[in-house]
Amino acid sequence: MAGIGREAGVSRRTLYRYFNNREDVLEAIAEHVGGTYSRIIEDAIAAVPELDRRVDVVLSTTVHYGDHHPAAVAVFQMEPGFTLQFLQSTLAHYVDVIATAIEPAVASLDVVRRGGVTVDQIAEIIIRLGVSGFMLDSDERESLGAVLTQLLHA
Repeated sequence: MAGIGREAGVSRRTLYRYFNNREDVLEAIAEHVGGTYSRIIEDAIAAVPELDRRVDVVLSTTVHYGDHHPAAVAVFQMEPGFTLQFLQSTLAHYVDVIATAIEPAVASLDVVRRGGVTVDQIAEIIIRLGVSGFMLDSDERESLGAVLTQLLHA
């Protein structure tokens, strides 16, 4: 708690006024960061509304989530176990957010109409690619959305 207070610029006593322990602080940060995800996705779609770019926009936004919320990166670096547990416990929520965002763009694809893949499965792939891109920087992460879109149209 002393380290958290020092980083936040508040006393340990002030932290204890609002949080019982370190885990409560981490949970509050995770809820805040996670709660903004839907809004960031909606903003990205509003900026680039074309359906043929939707998968790329959603995946790119997910990969760059840490750019909007450096606290998410900090929590992951300091507490990877906590972050993994949080992501596992909230995966269904994020899949719903992504499925809602991409459904208008992918529902008419042959692979979806034939039942080869569901919108929820595509959403989960996007989440998993996005999280890996968020955690593991690479030169290829910028092209992941375009590659996924090409695969879906193949």
